[in-house]
Amino acid sequence: MVRSIFAHSHRLHSEIAVLVKPSRYFFTSLLFVLWLIFSTSGCAWMNRKVFNPIDQAHMLTAKAESAYDNHDYKHAEEMYEKAIETNPRDGDIHRKLAALLLTEGRIPEAIQHLNQAVEKSPDDPETQFQLGKLLYEQGELVAARECMDRTLQIDPAHTDGLALRAEIALKEDDEETAIATYHRILTVNPNNVSARIHVAELQLKHGHPERAAPILRDICDCNFASSDIKAEAYWKLGDAYARMQRWEDAADSYQVAQMNRPSQNADEWYRVAFTHYQAGHWPEAEFSLQQALNFNRNHPHALSLANTIAQQRMQAAAVQQTAGQPPPQFR
Repeated sequence: MVRSIFAHSHRLHSEIAVLVKPSRYFFTSLLFVLWLIFSTSGCAWMNRKVFNPIDQAHMLTAKAESAYDNHDYKHAEEMYEKAIETNPRDGDIHRKLAALLLTEGRIPEAIQHLNQAVEKSPDDPETQFQLGKLLYEQGELVAARECMDRTLQIDPAHTDGLALRAEIALKEDDEETAIATYHRILTVNPNNVSARIHVAELQLKHGHPERAAPILRDICDCNFASSDIKAEAYWKLGDAYARMQRWEDAADSYQVAQMNRPSQNADEWYRVAFTHYQAGHWPEAEFSLQQALNFNRNHPHALSLANTIAQQRMQAAAVQQTAGQPPPQFR
């Protein structure tokens, strides 16, 4: 009986062993397959992450910027070019490479890359503006104007674009467009001093000193204008007053202007001399005439006015001897 039970138990153990062996093999194989799937899919994800063109271009651009900051322009250019090869659709890389090329004075290549940047990022007003500015500096007014028009279509309040558009209009003798554009700048920023001075200049040019004077007075009185800007405004205010024959006011404005910006040519000194002469300030007129003749001893208007003052002095001296009183112009 015992022997029979032992034999039965041995057969049962053998059968279980037969069943267990395939099970162990199955689970081992299953674990291997699962490991292979996960590890392979992980590598694929990593590959996609590392070799994604956009991400790789960003990494190359970062290396280029680092090289640029370290003044290693050659390496920076190489990195930018690789970034463009990796992601040709990124217009910003072209724009950055153009800036690098401008640093090295390679203007035609910079224009080429800015054109690429504009083509790939047509809605970027800053890139349009940079291209237009560069074309303007190269004397290509028509192409520059077209770029500025596109810039302002995208961003009508682009102040730099408006200023350059007005400047191009002046170069093309389109003063109507220029003054309208300056007024657009003042609509965006009423405190834009440069635009206000340009408007005043155009008013003076077209014979409206009474319109220019209030604009210039505001600039002279404002707190945010630099001393150089104020000196320019005072000088032009003197011009406006002189055209209105407000000689005392003109002389005062010129004097303030010259405190910060002494005249450096004969024509300006003659203008000051004539203003003082008309205001009856003969000593100041003679001093200004001498300054004019120091710059140009043959200045015809200065010589003529000096001769006029000399004759009037002789006439005044004769009157003084007769009446015993000095004439009022000897102040």
